[in-house]
Amino acid sequence: MRLIQFDSRNYPYSIRNIGHLIRYGYVLSNYFGTIGFSSSVIVIAYVFQKKSTEEQIKALRLNPGLKDEFETMDFYLDAVKTFKKIKRPDKDDIVVFRRIEATAKKLVNWWMELKTNFQYAIGMAYIIDLHLDYTCDFFHNVNKLNEVQNRRYLYTVDLLANKSTQEHVNNNIWLFAPDFINDDLASLIIDKPNEDSISNNYLIEACTLPTLFSYTDQELKATAKMFASKCHQFQEACEEWTKECYAGGGKAYFAESVYPLLPSLQPAFDEDVLVNYKKNIDEDKTTNKLFIGEVSPLHIWKYYKEHEKEIEEDLELLIKNYIDTGNEYTIPVIVFKQSTTTSIENNAALENEQSDDSDKSNTDNEMELLGLKKHFNIDDL
Repeated sequence: MRLIQFDSRNYPYSIRNIGHLIRYGYVLSNYFGTIGFSSSVIVIAYVFQKKSTEEQIKALRLNPGLKDEFETMDFYLDAVKTFKKIKRPDKDDIVVFRRIEATAKKLVNWWMELKTNFQYAIGMAYIIDLHLDYTCDFFHNVNKLNEVQNRRYLYTVDLLANKSTQEHVNNNIWLFAPDFINDDLASLIIDKPNEDSISNNYLIEACTLPTLFSYTDQELKATAKMFASKCHQFQEACEEWTKECYAGGGKAYFAESVYPLLPSLQPAFDEDVLVNYKKNIDEDKTTNKLFIGEVSPLHIWKYYKEHEKEIEEDLELLIKNYIDTGNEYTIPVIVFKQSTTTSIENNAALENEQSDDSDKSNTDNEMELLGLKKHFNIDDL
């Protein structure tokens, strides 16, 4: 069972929802790929700590949110230039420079702590460690073909057309946050599939899961291993169902082979020792309903088209070709929708919504200088 999620940086999503998506996606699947802005958030602190102090300060100097610290940064960067010009620094030169450098390192550590706290708040802490077992992958997306630098860059149009040059990204189940279910898709939610009566577009409630925000990488791995053990038949059936969807529609296979296995999902989580332990100690009691089904690619293209203005014409062409050719393939999807919440969740969500846009801009500036825009390859980190 292979899942991907793509968060467009131009879409007004709640970044906390992407944290939910990534954690659910990893636990439910045998392979999960996250594409877009979230990849930047996940890897930036990991890459940042491997850079020299000078590179770190140069990166932070691009962040307008740190303007109160510009004087300190500039003083350090000037000291670096001066120190490099000294061919044979004496003991006093070294002592003075190390003191200035120590102040710069304190600033770096302070920023690292802020980023780490931000990752915790949006559910993206520990995610970088999941990549090490090769079941979780991260990609950038670019809207211009000439911006593709390496295999970690995916051309958005190819991604949405299911024709990515990275073949393992194609023909997967797409994972979506609650805002995907608009008025049109809400009417597709049904209680039970019937091969003869349901259309090629439908969503069915699969199970209700607790939030996984506080899970460490080891706890996420343990929960994923539990799910794979207890629900391997469901995962295998979803693999075949996915093939049927992309081949021309999978409702018949879903009704016959996937739907009968949905009742096995809830007990897998309800009876797990770790999941119940985390439920008891977590202050955040949020639960989310997961819906599974298939939709026309038209729904997905329209979902992204409104905000991806740079590729609007390309998406219009995809839509026209799909309609003109009478193509009937569908996209298998899983969508989560919040069922219960707490004041903690609401407050945190509001606070993070207010800071989402500025953090996106600042993260882009920092990554540009760190070389991630041109050399984004997690395998080399």
